[in-house]
Amino acid sequence: AKGVIAVWALPRLITDEATLQSLLAYVAGAAVTVGHCYPAPYGFRGGKGVATSLGARVDQCDSPGIATVAISAIR
Repeated sequence: AKGVIAVWALPRLITDEATLQSLLAYVAGAAVTVGHCYPAPYGFRGGKGVATSLGARVDQCDSPGIATVAISAIR
């Protein structure tokens, strides 16, 4: 949920320009994933960021995101 919220909300709150929204969506997805993997309050030791990056990926692009979910479920 963190990845989806960051990727969906941040670009829409900052600008109305579509190109800039797309760029901000990718930046927000990367930032939320890195922030999950290396959280400052826990001494930069965190999780793998799999669910967070997956949520960001699904919101950024539906078809590849759904394919990623399917591949992850098979493994």
